Amino acid sequence: MRKTKNSFLGRFMIWLWFAAPGVLAGQGKEPVKYIGPGSCAATSCHGSVKPIAGSRILQNEYSTWILQDKHSRAYQALTGDVGERIAHILKLDAKAEESAKCLACHGLYTTPDERGRAFEISEGVSCENCHGPAAAWLGSHTTHSWSHEKSLALGMTDTRNVIHRAEKCLECHLGTKNKFVDHEMIAAGHPDLYFELDSFSAVMPR
Repeated sequence: MRKTKNSFLGRFMIWLWFAAPGVLAGQGKEPVKYIGPGSCAATSCHGSVKPIAGSRILQNEYSTWILQDKHSRAYQALTGDVGERIAHILKLDAKAEESAKCLACHGLYTTPDERGRAFEISEGVSCENCHGPAAAWLGSHTTHSWSHEKSLALGMTDTRNVIHRAEKCLECHLGTKNKFVDHEMIAAGHPDLYFELDSFSAVMPR
C-alpha cells in the first residue's frame, strides 16, 4: 500500500514539475507586450541609413519612419497650438496629448499591462500600430529559418495582404464604431478624414 502511494506521489511530482508551469501560464496568461519602435532601430535590423540592395526588406524602415513619415509626428500634433485649441473647444477633461479620444489615433493607445518597459506613447504612430505587438516574435523573426507565417501565428498583422493592410489604415483614417472623428471634432478644427489606399500608399515613404 505504501509502495503504491509513493509511486503515485512520485508520478504526481513529475507531472507537477513538467506540466504545471504550462497549465498555470495558461490560466494567468500575460498579454503580449508592445515594446516600442526602438526595438527595431538597430542598424542590422531596420535602422540602417541606406537601403539594402536587392532585398524586399530594405532594413532602413525605422530610419525612414523617424525622418520622413508623418506618422512618427502624430503625437506631436496634439501638443501644438492646434491640438490645444481643439481640446479647449471640445472641453476635454485632459490635455489633447493625455486624452483617450485623441490618443486613440495619434499614438499607440493600449492598456498599461500591454506596455513593455521601453514603450512610450509619445513616439506616435509607430511600427506596432500596423504590425502588432512585437514581444512575441521580435527575437525569433531575425533568424534565417524563421518564416513570415510563424510571425503571423504569434500575432503579427499581415500587412502584405492588401485587405488586412487597408483595414489597419482605415481604423484611424476612416474610423471604427469605437473611435472616429465626429461632427463636434470637425467643428472644433480637426481636419475632415478622407482616405484612398492606393494614392496614400504611393506618397508614403517606402
